[in-house]
Amino acid sequence: MFRVTNAYGSELGIAEQSNRSLAPVQQKEVVYAEMDGNMILTRAGWKEVKLGRVFKSSDCASGGEQNRGMITASQYMAHLGSKDPFCRGMDELLDAYGGTRLKDRLVLINDGAVWIHNWCMDRYPQAIHVLDYYHACEHLHGFAGLAFKDSKGWNGHKDKKRNF
Repeated sequence: MFRVTNAYGSELGIAEQSNRSLAPVQQKEVVYAEMDGNMILTRAGWKEVKLGRVFKSSDCASGGEQNRGMITASQYMAHLGSKDPFCRGMDELLDAYGGTRLKDRLVLINDGAVWIHNWCMDRYPQAIHVLDYYHACEHLHGFAGLAFKDSKGWNGHKDKKRNF
């Protein structure tokens, strides 16, 4: 089973991910791109799997608490290995939406990893760059632990009641 999965996975690769059906971006619409990476243990050792998600502001559901945070349509890019094929795939995906022509109507959301930050700044300098919520809270928590360590009730990372 492993060999079969590996063989078909290798054949599909990034080429399969480039076959997409994208609705055109409207003139005032915003395009969002989220990117992150995570280390996984493979038979060949530790490798980073990278995932990107792109969606338009019109893909965000509205109307009521029930639909809050729901995205109705999005496109994904995934890659196991080095950053270069992943970045090329994300460039192709974002170019299909208008890429660099979007300027400040492109919002790039990520964890602040150096390779992602460098790619975003090099390729899309006019886009809006956002540190994702989880990592912003993580950095804020670390800062608060250092800045307020003498404050009563604050004991840094050991405080279980502060759930960021």
